[in-house]
Amino acid sequence: MTQTIQSFREYHPAALLLYCSAPIFCTMITTNPMVIVLSMVCGSIVGIFLAGRRVFVRALFPIVLLFLITVLFNFLTNHNGRTILFVIGHFRFTLEALLFGLSMGGMLMGVFIWSINFTHLISSEGILALLGPRLPVVGLVLSMILKMVPETIRKYRELSDSGKALGIGSPENQTGK
Repeated sequence: MTQTIQSFREYHPAALLLYCSAPIFCTMITTNPMVIVLSMVCGSIVGIFLAGRRVFVRALFPIVLLFLITVLFNFLTNHNGRTILFVIGHFRFTLEALLFGLSMGGMLMGVFIWSINFTHLISSEGILALLGPRLPVVGLVLSMILKMVPETIRKYRELSDSGKALGIGSPENQTGK
């Protein structure tokens, strides 16, 4: 299976860009819940194959948090709708606002899942190959950003592990002094 994934990464960067941008575009332009759920499920399956289950689930945590914030924010601020669930003061909380928040949160989640897949498929050299002839400065900046993010995460984990080994930052050493 890893050989298949490795050969998939060796395709031309334009084909990989089209492969990842098509579901991102379809997810962004629709409000159909079935299309959004299908995009999230397919993106998750592809993400698990590309990055592995543990890495993908770890990357999914902030996306789920964003989903919950989006749903909650829309439910609390949008008071339009016919099906009133409950009323607090002069604010109406409606089923339609909740469903719309779920739809928009799912759309964001689907787009971010496919964006994660994009970063696992296309390397910084692929970005340079795509944007180099037309937009060399933009291609260089994007490739540098894509290269620095994993290095920064790796360095943070090294420093965190070193701090834990030295007893710095552990809860038992912080007595409030």
